[in-house]
Amino acid sequence: MTKPGLTKDAQKGIFTMAALLKKQGLADLNPVVHESEDGMTVRRKQAVVLRTTPITWGIPFDEVCFSKAWKSSLMLRPMPWDSMMFTEHTYLAKARETIHNQFIDEGVNDWLFMMDSDVACPPDYIVRLLAHHKADPSKKVLAGWYRVKSEPFYPVVYHYVGAKMNFKDIPIEWWKHYELDEMKPELIEVDGAGAGGWLIHREVLEKIGHDPFDMHAGGEDLQLCRLITKAGYKMFVDGSLKLAHIGVGVA
Repeated sequence: MTKPGLTKDAQKGIFTMAALLKKQGLADLNPVVHESEDGMTVRRKQAVVLRTTPITWGIPFDEVCFSKAWKSSLMLRPMPWDSMMFTEHTYLAKARETIHNQFIDEGVNDWLFMMDSDVACPPDYIVRLLAHHKADPSKKVLAGWYRVKSEPFYPVVYHYVGAKMNFKDIPIEWWKHYELDEMKPELIEVDGAGAGGWLIHREVLEKIGHDPFDMHAGGEDLQLCRLITKAGYKMFVDGSLKLAHIGVGVA
């Protein structure tokens, strides 16, 4: 909602974002009628809602420098009705697991957004992922994508090319990363992807159960993807949503 005192540029920015979200069914632009003293009617557009869906932001801090930066930048929640879960651990699988278990046991929201402390996403990331779920409610595991931090900077998105998935000790060689030219600007069903930007519905996490992460056979990212598949759900990556992967290099 626009407020008195906002600059024209700020109001324009709000309306531009709201117009984008309206196309996705995630915002509303209501014309509000005001009567002036001389009887002339003036119509104004007012952005009423940008995102109403509450989500839980799970931030696993496993690198101290990013932890300090993230905590200083998240003094305010992205939306007042969202909740936050933080954890710090030098073992990333344990950091993710703590948030995962806490969300199942204590969380009240339907969605968990697991965002790593070394990942930065576009400002409309959440609403664009939720739009895919709104279009097809069976899509309950959604993400954008990022690249590895070192050459050849390939996408952290995978095909499963091995034998029939046994959901146990799968060699890393049975996973093949996507090439850059495969990342089309559309929704892609994938077999695996980096866990640093997944938006996952509570139904999926509860079916997976507690303590899903370990570092065997490709790491905790692919372990989570195996369990999602085993639970009967599909994973989708929006190829138009690229995240920055920050570290030794920025991919």
